[in-house]
Amino acid sequence: MLTSFTTDAKRASDTDRPASISQSGCYTGVFRQVYTYQSAGGAQMVSFNFADQQSGQTCFTDLCIMKKNGEAAFGMDILNAIMLCMGVQKADAVQGKARNRRGEVIDAMRIKAMENRPVGIVLQKEWDTYQDQNGGLKDTYRMIIAKPFDPQTRRTASEITEGREPKILEQFVKNLKDRDRRNNAAQSAPAAPAAAAAPAAAPQPPLDSYDDCPF
Repeated sequence: MLTSFTTDAKRASDTDRPASISQSGCYTGVFRQVYTYQSAGGAQMVSFNFADQQSGQTCFTDLCIMKKNGEAAFGMDILNAIMLCMGVQKADAVQGKARNRRGEVIDAMRIKAMENRPVGIVLQKEWDTYQDQNGGLKDTYRMIIAKPFDPQTRRTASEITEGREPKILEQFVKNLKDRDRRNNAAQSAPAAPAAAAAPAAAPQPPLDSYDDCPF
């Protein structure tokens, strides 16, 4: 039993941090930081730290843009769609510093042209399982970028390119479901509406176990 207490400034400050986004839904905000890195398996990834404009909630999410064999992955299409919806024609990665999801400051190749610009993204919650140190299976999840859009017009990349009216996003969100990969089962669960997001005092979600490109 603790009988003596000393103020821990870091722990005290943590109480003011907004909760992480943990529900599938449609969000508008900015990427506070974007950087590219190589995964342990040799794939090229892009890490996004997204902040929702309305709730202040945040989310780390990753895209695999290049497979370990050097071929472009589907995440490259998503990256191009994000840039198009943001109005970014060219973005170069430059050496800098970034804060990873564990809160550590690391050397990173920052893509600053994509930071702090208005963006809309549909986030999808993907459930999975991982094996703990004792060999037991535990649930975890990650939030993935399912579809970007222009936050002002609500148009998706193809609608912007072809000059069409915004219709795709509404239908996409209407059919949005959580993805469930636990026990390799091809099943899905209904998504909770984004408007019902947990308050800042809610417990933090499970660790995002995404590490590599699934190819």
